[in-house]
Amino acid sequence: MWVGPCGNTAVEAFYVTRNPEGYYRFENIVTKRYLEAATGGTNGTAVQLWDFVAGGTNQWWH
Repeated sequence: MWVGPCGNTAVEAFYVTRNPEGYYRFENIVTKRYLEAATGGTNGTAVQLWDFVAGGTNQWWH
């Protein structure tokens, strides 16, 4: 589990799992949503929490 700061007072915690392709997924322990890169982005792309998407490579992290 990874825990990091979020804003000034709250803490976000994630379960970290490795998928068969060798990438990692970060699942929020409270919302059960996954950290993903917003679609259509380039440098400076926003990240967000989103529902699980099977095969969603924007939810895979190296």
